[in-house]
Amino acid sequence: MPQPEQTRLHRVYLADRYGDTLVITPRGDAAGFSATSVNTEMATISALAQEPAVKHLLVDLGKSNYFGSVILGSLVQLGHDVRKRGGRIGLCGASSDMQDVLRLMKLEQMWEMFPALSTGLSAVATIPLGERIWRRRGALAVVAAVILAGLLYAYLPRPDYARINYERLSKLWQETEDRRDTAGSEEWARLQKRMESELDSMLEDMLRRSKSTSSSPAERYLIFIVRDQWKPAMNRDNPDADLHRRLIQHYLRSAEALMEGRPLPKLPPLHTPSSPRSAETPPSGSPGSPRDRTSDAPPAGETGRGGNP
Repeated sequence: MPQPEQTRLHRVYLADRYGDTLVITPRGDAAGFSATSVNTEMATISALAQEPAVKHLLVDLGKSNYFGSVILGSLVQLGHDVRKRGGRIGLCGASSDMQDVLRLMKLEQMWEMFPALSTGLSAVATIPLGERIWRRRGALAVVAAVILAGLLYAYLPRPDYARINYERLSKLWQETEDRRDTAGSEEWARLQKRMESELDSMLEDMLRRSKSTSSSPAERYLIFIVRDQWKPAMNRDNPDADLHRRLIQHYLRSAEALMEGRPLPKLPPLHTPSSPRSAETPPSGSPGSPRDRTSDAPPAGETGRGGNP
């Protein structure tokens, strides 16, 4: 239960109830407080100890290294009253110096000695389950928050990054194709610069996910497009630009097919005027050839379902 209301303003003796046990914590020697405070607060503590719900008494001496005769005398009398009613009394957390004083006073013959308050509570107090839960509410709230976060992570739908990046990439590609034949040199250069800026951030995000289990096979195609095909496809001086354009279109369709669960499309003929090739694979020496990036190319296990890298 919470701290007794009548002791909330106490400065000398702090009090708390743990089930059937009253815990008193003196904050220091009486010399540091007024005589009125010491006597008034002890009277309140004595009244609490007489309540029927209180069976045992523990005194926590851990707040100070030394307590004088006034404090110890009042606590000894309080313990005597509790013990006379059949309750257990204990002293907890006494310093080494204080233990010598207690031995000289032969208090260990009447009081149980515990190294810490928690030890005394475990040995003496009977605390109802509801009170135990209430006292641990802070720790339980943290555990509950962690469990809730785990459940939300497990069951809430995650963003479909492959779909998001596919739609973004398709839009950029459509813009590029629409302006390919109409844009002048300066306008095309500005478009290239803007595209590179957008694609660099997209690529960084996709590569980061590709190193974890959150990357999808469809995103592997998008990585291949952005990293290996886009720049040569936008280079107007590149004789193989059309090859890379066809590869981009093919891998966009492949990514879409994977996301929608359709069969992968066949790889179209890829020969170019500068270097005629078969219709099955891109030139092995061309920028962005799947053979140049085997570690990050789309999954090899899908080859044969449509001429993928």
